[in-house]
Amino acid sequence: MFDEYIVEIQYNDNVIVSKKDVAQLYELLDAVTEDRSYAKLLIIGHNTIITEEARIEVINENKKRKDSILAEAIVVKSLGQRIKTNIYIKFISLFYPTQCFDIQDKAHGWLLKHIKQSRTV
Repeated sequence: MFDEYIVEIQYNDNVIVSKKDVAQLYELLDAVTEDRSYAKLLIIGHNTIITEEARIEVINENKKRKDSILAEAIVVKSLGQRIKTNIYIKFISLFYPTQCFDIQDKAHGWLLKHIKQSRTV
C-alpha cells in the first residue's frame, strides 16, 4: 500500500524472506516512490523469518535511501522477531528514526508524527 507519505510493506505469515526477495522489494519500492520522501510501515507476518543475508541487504538498501526515508515503524508478532528487529534498529536508527511496535495502529500514529515534524522543518 502507498499513500502520499507512508509506504506499507507486509510480509505474509509463515514465509522465509531471502536476499533475492529483498532486492525485488526495493526495486518495486523505488518504482512506487519515484524519489519522493516517505515513511515505511513494515509488518512482519506470524512465523515469518527474514534470513541473515536478507537482513543485511535491508540495512544496505535503507542506507542508500536514508535521505528519502523519513521514519520506519516495524510491527512484529513474536519475541524472536522483536529481538532481531531491535538489533536492526541499533544499526539503522543512526540514519533515520526507527521503532518497533506490537500494534499496527500505534506504529501508524508514530509515523504520522514524524511526517508532520518533517513537513514543518
